[in-house]
Amino acid sequence: MTVPIPQPFAPKLRDRSGLVTEEAESRLVRFGPNILPEPEAPSFAFVFLRQFRSPLIYILFLAAAISLVISDTKDAVFIGVVLLLNGLIGSLQEYSAGRAAQALRKLEQPRAAVIRDGEVRGIEARLLVPGDLVLLEAGGRVPADVALGEATDLLCDESVLTGESMAARKVSAPVAEGKTAVAFAGTFVTRGRGTGIVTGTGLATEIGRIAAEIGKASASQPPLMIRLARFSNAIAGRWG
Repeated sequence: MTVPIPQPFAPKLRDRSGLVTEEAESRLVRFGPNILPEPEAPSFAFVFLRQFRSPLIYILFLAAAISLVISDTKDAVFIGVVLLLNGLIGSLQEYSAGRAAQALRKLEQPRAAVIRDGEVRGIEARLLVPGDLVLLEAGGRVPADVALGEATDLLCDESVLTGESMAARKVSAPVAEGKTAVAFAGTFVTRGRGTGIVTGTGLATEIGRIAAEIGKASASQPPLMIRLARFSNAIAGRWG
């Protein structure tokens, strides 16, 4: 869809042409689509069984087996309960992390208003590329990380990134620097309007980096379990 440039934006844009279609298509090939990768969603049973792949767990299983052999049932039952609780806690943490990564994908904006070839076009947000000139307005989500060239009474709800309930005021880059002059992908425009250049898409956005961190296996493990795993690896290495 192609429509004329809205009059409120027209007088303020320094460069109203944006990218040409050929350049946008070239950058799309280079940087990839503006989407977060579909996170893997293994079943809870698979996640649970994966908790037992650890030298520490193998050592505890061996200890439980020895306890049964020597008829020390209490110790065997105690170790079994510890293993079960460890598996359940680890599974819940890892499964929740996976669900959180999936939830981040729902914050992606399906459509975006972008200026290309001197015209405003409504395109799928996944087709945005770095360098695109986009228009933001109240009621929509920011489709990518955008360095603001213009901002008119612009407020963005960034609670998904910062946890802050108060909307953040945004101003244009000539007036301010840093996060104040950037509208982040996935945040919600609660008031005002603005224009800016796309600086990051997909995993190169702030919300993309958060999704990547959530998806890391180590992110679902508490520090104590990481230390215990290192300790058990050291013990297993000595026995080997």
